[in-house]
Amino acid sequence: NGGKVDYWFMTHYHADHCGAFNAVYPEYKDKIGTIYITPLTWGEYEPNINPWDAPETFQLFFEQTKDAENIIPLHRGDEFDIGDLHFTVFNAWDDEVTCSEIANNCSLMFKVQSANSSFLFFGDVSFLSSYILEKYGAEALHADYVQAGHHGWQVPMEVYEAIEPGEMFIDAMDELINSPEYVDRHGVLVRWCQEHEIPYHTLNGTPY
Repeated sequence: NGGKVDYWFMTHYHADHCGAFNAVYPEYKDKIGTIYITPLTWGEYEPNINPWDAPETFQLFFEQTKDAENIIPLHRGDEFDIGDLHFTVFNAWDDEVTCSEIANNCSLMFKVQSANSSFLFFGDVSFLSSYILEKYGAEALHADYVQAGHHGWQVPMEVYEAIEPGEMFIDAMDELINSPEYVDRHGVLVRWCQEHEIPYHTLNGTPY
């Protein structure tokens, strides 16, 4: 549609997070500016692949971008500014990511701070979030808006309780959240938001 992307944050390499990038990149690479990634390599990833990881998405991303000069790996503790926004990185792939779910827990987790508000992005960080909370503290992670980790499940509820989000964005369809099969998975965070009167948003209306 004639658009341009100045900055693209690739949290990790699962199909639901970089599949769209892989699809548009060959034709529109000249319209994409800086690409920030988590620095997981194939050699580190291959021994830890789970059946649901779809590693071909990872391979395609690096195959298509192997000669790109606009790829910037981010690292835990990085801080930088883009315009009037300040970015703080709390998670990226390194040897501190020791859990078995490295494909998700290598996700970029970062906070974007403006003069008036802040937004914390978990990516698909889940189990590792307890360690990140312990490492950086609740005050550092607190944000006005929070994108829930791993589509609203596997992040221990005490993490959200500690960081006290002002408003939640849960990347899951209502059909999934309300499904009897998954009500004790995706539905837990929604019920917690309701009980604590925290505004939340889901992918309401998105086909399941």
